[in-house]
Amino acid sequence: MPSAERGGHGALFVALGALLVAATCSRESRLETVSAAKRRPEAAANLSAPAAPRSSEPPSSAQKPPASLPLAPTVPVLPHFDQALAALEAKKRGDSVRIVWLGDSHTAADFMTGAVRRRLSERFGAGGPGLVRVGANTYRHDGVKIAREGRWKIEPEPPSRRTTEGDTALGYEGIRTIPLDARASVELRIDARALRGTVHYELLFELPPDASFKVGVGGTKHLIDARQKLGTVQGSPFRRLRLEGAVGEPFELSSASGMPRFYGVIAEGSEPGVVLDTSGIDGARVATALAWNPDVFAAELRARAPDVVAIAYGTNEAFDNRRAEIIGTDLSALVERVRRGVPNADCLVIGPPDAAAPDFSSLPHVVEIEDVLGRTAARLGCGFFSLRAAMGGEGAFARWLRASPPLARGDRIHFTPAGYEELGNAVARALIAGYEADLKK
Repeated sequence: MPSAERGGHGALFVALGALLVAATCSRESRLETVSAAKRRPEAAANLSAPAAPRSSEPPSSAQKPPASLPLAPTVPVLPHFDQALAALEAKKRGDSVRIVWLGDSHTAADFMTGAVRRRLSERFGAGGPGLVRVGANTYRHDGVKIAREGRWKIEPEPPSRRTTEGDTALGYEGIRTIPLDARASVELRIDARALRGTVHYELLFELPPDASFKVGVGGTKHLIDARQKLGTVQGSPFRRLRLEGAVGEPFELSSASGMPRFYGVIAEGSEPGVVLDTSGIDGARVATALAWNPDVFAAELRARAPDVVAIAYGTNEAFDNRRAEIIGTDLSALVERVRRGVPNADCLVIGPPDAAAPDFSSLPHVVEIEDVLGRTAARLGCGFFSLRAAMGGEGAFARWLRASPPLARGDRIHFTPAGYEELGNAVARALIAGYEADLKK
């Protein structure tokens, strides 16, 4: 029986997503306000460590968050991204506007980023779900139904590691999956609302000399082995196979032998819109992405050609017993690598959300991490958005936990699908507000 993960709103899939989010760990936060011409970072919230015992109830004085979040105080300045959206909205752009979003467990289950993708698609058109992992266990992607069978291996192990030993040619995907038995297979079905037109697939993989697999759309299967000439991009070992099919037809990957290595499949519509690729890893830090081969990282970003790269780490760093300034140094190095690949793309730093101490007060180290991220983003010319400020600042996690239905989880770190939806909506509103401000200039 295949395991299925659905990017919809059914109770079964919300429950599965809740388990996914609850099983992960991530940390981020900071605040900044923006004038018409420039942004100024300001101090923000707080944080603490997950190992400490927690009480069963947040303080009784905690208040519910508003039913609809107000516009967050941060409106990122992203000129290239805004120009691309303007061309798309004016129907003067023939391809999609693309976002690559790197992050930790807040990104991994695609609830928050799924909301960003849907809100932008409502305004500018749905371009597709973007990068979808194949063979990963307990994985969901908004707008995609995924069925997985057989045994699969994930590399590196753990995916969040920060060492450069071994083969770290992981692109910006950060993870590779390897089928381990004859039953290993994956089936994807794209929701009709996730894109327009036909579905264009691009499978990313490596093939050892004796490896092979079958892949197809809509029941037609192709045998792929090392003898075939397939697409590549300069600087990357990944091979690329492009297929096309109708929405609703299954994309199927099966019959693997010789341990081929897969880096995901990109799914876009034949009609342009907004596409958001997610590369979220449970427990990841900025240093996780710095452990990936920088040449292949740059080459794969260059091939993807995003208009903006979002960098959403910080929660896990907030639980580390290390100086907050270290994340600023790491962020500078990661932005430098991003610009090697896509020098004209905007960068957007996402500060971590509020998290709660055992007494459900805000965790102090989140504010320090957020402040360093905001100041570093300003120095590097990146946009900045504060998830903590979008939540309501000091004490927000406890208020969200006491909401009915709850928007936060009892682990004091993560959020319910509804909570992530609120955060994603706030990010999307800020991006659209920045775009509209640019149009008036």
